Amino acid sequence: MFNYKQTVQSVDIKTKPPSCNCHESKFVYSPSGHVITGDLDIVNNVKLRELISRGPKYRVPKPINWGHNFKLLMDAVEDFARKWSKREEANVNSLSEWVKAIKNKISHRISKLKYFMKSKVNCVFKDKDVVQCLTSLQNKYVIVPADKAPNNMVFICKNYYIDCLKNELGLTGGTLNNTYTPVTFTKREIINNQTSVLETFGIEIPNEDHDLPSMYWLPKLHKSPYKQRYIAGSSKCSTKQMSILLKKILTVERWT
Repeated sequence: MFNYKQTVQSVDIKTKPPSCNCHESKFVYSPSGHVITGDLDIVNNVKLRELISRGPKYRVPKPINWGHNFKLLMDAVEDFARKWSKREEANVNSLSEWVKAIKNKISHRISKLKYFMKSKVNCVFKDKDVVQCLTSLQNKYVIVPADKAPNNMVFICKNYYIDCLKNELGLTGGTLNNTYTPVTFTKREIINNQTSVLETFGIEIPNEDHDLPSMYWLPKLHKSPYKQRYIAGSSKCSTKQMSILLKKILTVERWT
């Protein structure tokens, strides 16, 4: 549901986005003049509204693949048998009867579960109206969790969201923010520089982490008027390994 990362990555700071029509919406937040709301009535589709009301931690059930599950269980059983045989220096076939017995029990259990459990699930996203409604919402709004209340989704005018980021970074021609310093390095040059420095401390950056964190903000709905909490972070970025190491160091310091 959340699309703040995609929104930030698609921003072209040199191009002015088209004007919004927030003034026509009943969900407009007066102090900002744009839509900022956690009211789920903004979602017209009933199925999608019900799904969103379950919160961002909810996951749509997936159909049960009994054959795949059986294979996973038997792979684990056979792997255990091999490790046991190696540890006890026994013949690899020593537990063959045991493996067969476990296999029969698992097969019998799955047969029972197939009778009592539904293996097929009707995914809400197979409904074209649901997909169309979600696409329309994500085109107009940035969907983010609320600060201090992460189980609540907030819909924010996309233009306003981007303008707030630009203002924070000092890209709108106003007062420069001393927190941020413009650089002429490319993304690749920055990552290569960080990689080189971290390697001197014995910290390696996996290939999947060769990226820079994204900047986004969460609405502080508990403030009056609403304010923004700016965050620069990502689950995969070049400073991830260093952050993990620093967290371990600080944790040890706290408990010693």
